[in-house]
Amino acid sequence: MRNLYDKNGNFDPCGGALVRTVRDLRGIEILEDGIIRIHSKIAGLQELGGLLSKQTSDKGGKIAGDIYSEKTLAFRTNIHFTLNHKVASHMAGNWKDAKYTIIGNMHEVIQRNGCPLMINPVDTYWNVGTGALDIPDAVLVTAKSLSKNSEPLKVDSKSHITIKSENFKVSDFDDAKAIVDIIATGINAVTDNALYWEQAARMVPETYAMSYEVLSAREFLDIFEKPHEFFEDKQNFSATELSRIIIDMFIRVLGDKRDAKYDRALEQIVLDATESEMNAKGMDMAINKVLHHLGYHTVTGGSHYSHDSKFQGAVDKYANEIGVMTGIHANDPTDMSDLIVKMDFSKPLPQLLQQLPDSVDKSFIWSPGTVRILRNIWPEIKSKYVDEIKKIKKLYDQIYSGKLRRAMDMINKQNNTYTVLQTVSNEYE
Repeated sequence: MRNLYDKNGNFDPCGGALVRTVRDLRGIEILEDGIIRIHSKIAGLQELGGLLSKQTSDKGGKIAGDIYSEKTLAFRTNIHFTLNHKVASHMAGNWKDAKYTIIGNMHEVIQRNGCPLMINPVDTYWNVGTGALDIPDAVLVTAKSLSKNSEPLKVDSKSHITIKSENFKVSDFDDAKAIVDIIATGINAVTDNALYWEQAARMVPETYAMSYEVLSAREFLDIFEKPHEFFEDKQNFSATELSRIIIDMFIRVLGDKRDAKYDRALEQIVLDATESEMNAKGMDMAINKVLHHLGYHTVTGGSHYSHDSKFQGAVDKYANEIGVMTGIHANDPTDMSDLIVKMDFSKPLPQLLQQLPDSVDKSFIWSPGTVRILRNIWPEIKSKYVDEIKKIKKLYDQIYSGKLRRAMDMINKQNNTYTVLQTVSNEYE
């Protein structure tokens, strides 16, 4: 097993697993020498798409997905990773259903590409400008719909591993508490998913508190306190059987408080939430098993900072020693282009949630109160942001028409893309 720390307790990059989970393989190039090359996402430029396609074909590499060339205000020159765990979903991204994960060794990636722009257990990234990042001895993990009785992961070769994407059962999980979390998610969905109730059953507001009553009932607490005993005879249970446990709890605990005419909606909400959470936790668990198979320790992460304070502190110290930023997320607005351009908080909440791109985890639009605040400030933010993105697009157009070569050189030396382009644009105005 690779050590996360040296003998002095400092972070050892040789034990650091770089983990990148993506929804598709666009911009990913698989080279014959075991390298996975990740190209920056600079969309909306036809000539750039053609340039990258020509470069990859000349090198003889197998292109796993189309190079980015769609017409959109999307520019992402930072390539992000988490350390020793799979990324958690947050407001700017939803990776629950993402089917591909690329794993590389931090020390080897630094040796080949130089230092990242920032190191953080939950957000380590390189700015590659218009270029790409090479991952030596990379492993591509693909999530597929395997049968219920399949193992969570299957090693296809040294460089490719297949994991389950669905059809998980209780025995796939090493920790029974993970199954308790899945059940709690199914219970909470009845209260949290107000939008679903409004659309599916027109439930009255008083029913939103139903799940809190079930979560505090002795019946659920018994499962929470003794999960191993409860699931001992349920090892072959899937999400369908778990959702049935939840629905039966609602029926027994609520008794006469439950309106039977809403049972159909109740069953669908619980099943959808339970199945989605079981698949998400199953893939997270499978990625941890892959990391262990590759000789890495795993750590807990989150959407902001690592939940492992020792690991966070050791990584921060290492970053300071090599002169790299730490403890913050990317400050390049191009990282948020998909989210900013597509969201419009002037619309009512149901329409807002429906229009959000698939890359956004809708559960992080916390409450109507949050929406009201964002609605007030959003037009100004979006206007300023889109203006900046349009300026960046114009500058990239100039770069690829033979102008502003110095800007491209600066970007490719891993300076902050946004700062470089803003600086150079001022010189040419």
